[in-house]
Amino acid sequence: MKRIILEVVLGLTAIGLGIFCFLQFGNISELKKQLGEVAQYQEESIKLKQQAQDNAGELNQLRVKGRILDASRYALASGIALKDIQAAAEAVDAAAVPLNPQPAEDGAPQQKPESKGMNADRLLATGALRMLIYGESDQKALDAFEKALEMVDLKSKLKAVCAAQAGIAASGKDIDILSECQVKP
Repeated sequence: MKRIILEVVLGLTAIGLGIFCFLQFGNISELKKQLGEVAQYQEESIKLKQQAQDNAGELNQLRVKGRILDASRYALASGIALKDIQAAAEAVDAAAVPLNPQPAEDGAPQQKPESKGMNADRLLATGALRMLIYGESDQKALDAFEKALEMVDLKSKLKAVCAAQAGIAASGKDIDILSECQVKP
């Protein structure tokens, strides 16, 4: 009888240990999965820390540039530099106009000499200064940029670029030709 009780106890113990082991293996597989996720999060964390360090360097550079921009904006806030550029351009225009214009011999109206004062480069400088001083919403800065764009003869410059690229290609050198220059069938 003792033997039967001992066998039943051992059998129940074996069954209990089997169930316990089965449950532990389930927990172990779940823990392995969680450990894998933790390792993945750790790798992402390391990458994010590296990006944060890189961004911190860029942020410091942007802060320096911001201080330079602020200092420039404060220094130019009076508008004197802007007025000086505009006055210099007007002075160049005035020097280009003859003091005693002579009428043309055939009585046709005389053509006005080409303005050398406010050229595209001066308009760009004026627009940039206005934007620096008054901010990006300054309408006169936008007008200066638009007028500079109008003054630049893009079509003739594009023709020159296309001709140069065609010449380089004709000489046998490999060149990427602009899409605007490619002949359309």
